[in-house]
Amino acid sequence: MNAKIENLIQKAYFISPIVNMEKLICDMMSWANVSEEELKRWKVIPTDFGEDLS
Repeated sequence: MNAKIENLIQKAYFISPIVNMEKLICDMMSWANVSEEELKRWKVIPTDFGEDLS
């Protein structure tokens, strides 16, 4: 399917499905009941949903 199209492609863009990264991070902190001050103090905080906040 991709055979010989490299000469036709001049630019490619990565489009992230995350529109608002700040909101996502704030939501994750809220889900984990972690404040910004706690995160600054501890640097890395494990969560119950499997993503460490750092």
